[in-house]
Amino acid sequence: MNYKDIENLVIEAKRGDDEALLKLMVQFKPFIFKTANSFNIKNYDTFDLVQIGYIALINAVDKYKR
Repeated sequence: MNYKDIENLVIEAKRGDDEALLKLMVQFKPFIFKTANSFNIKNYDTFDLVQIGYIALINAVDKYKR
C-alpha cells in the first residue's frame, strides 16, 4: 500500500467509512504492536499501549487536513 492509497483511506474514514478505518487499522497493526512492544512502562501491558496506539490513529484520522 502506497502513500496515496493510505491518504484515500484516511479521507474515506474521516467521512465516516468504517470499512476504510478498519483497513487503516489493519495496515498499521504491525507498526502499532512493534511500537507498543518497544516501551516498558510501569503498570501498562502491551495491549494497553496497543489500545492507545489505535486511539492515536483514530484521532489522527479525525484531525487530518489536506
